[in-house]
Amino acid sequence: MEDNKDIVWVTCPRCESKKIVANNKLILFFLLVGGVGFINLIGLFFWPLLIISIPMLFLTPLIFFVPKINRCLDCLYVWKVKKAKRKQVDIAQ
Repeated sequence: MEDNKDIVWVTCPRCESKKIVANNKLILFFLLVGGVGFINLIGLFFWPLLIISIPMLFLTPLIFFVPKINRCLDCLYVWKVKKAKRKQVDIAQ
C-alpha cells in the first residue's frame, strides 16, 4: 500500500471540520456560457435581452481570474485559498 503521510487535509479555520468544498471555475464557466446562450435564445423573441447577453458572453472568461475559494459544509464559512510556498531543497551537500 502507498504511504499517505504526505497528504495534508484542509480543515476549516473556524470549526476544524474536514468537510470542505472547493469551487470549480470550469464548471462555473460552462454554466455561465449556457445561461447566456439560453438568454440569447429568448433574446431572439425579445430583442432587449440580446443587448444584455452579448456583453455578458464576452465577460464570462473573467471567471478564471476570481481567486480560489473553499467553503465548509458544516458551518458554511468561506475563505480564500492561499498559495502554498514551495520549499527549496539544496541538492549539493
